[in-house]
Amino acid sequence: MILKELVNIYNRGRTEPKELYGLKLCRPTESSIKRINQTLKFELPKSLIYFAQKCMDNGLIASLGEDYENPYHIIQLNKELKKIRRRKIGEKGKWEYVFPRNFIVFTTWCDDDWICFDLDAQNERSGEYEVVHWSPPRYFGKRESEFSKYLVSYLRYNKLIP
Repeated sequence: MILKELVNIYNRGRTEPKELYGLKLCRPTESSIKRINQTLKFELPKSLIYFAQKCMDNGLIASLGEDYENPYHIIQLNKELKKIRRRKIGEKGKWEYVFPRNFIVFTTWCDDDWICFDLDAQNERSGEYEVVHWSPPRYFGKRESEFSKYLVSYLRYNKLIP
């Protein structure tokens, strides 16, 4: 399936943006994409940008718009996750940062369970990053080679496609 079809399936026929978490849907702009890329020191995949521009709710991915103070904005989520520290198991009093430095979270989930881009695994040809399911302090190991394949997986899990 092509990305356009996947977005249409995700939208389930909705043609008007839907608010979630009491927050308006804020679409990405050229300016917001540039700021995100500079702040997070990576380039947003084109497929994620396309999805954010076309989806009708903000329930799956973090905001990529100009609402930078939104707690569900990609910059805010990554800023907060990078601060998380936990005591090292078996080492008295030693703390460690648990969020892998090569990950960029792009989901809005807040149950200590995140979907991230792995910056160490980029497809040179497409520019897409591998997508990994992560929960502190461990990896779940579920990987997809790019965002569109993650979206297929998500839609299958939610029984929106066979």
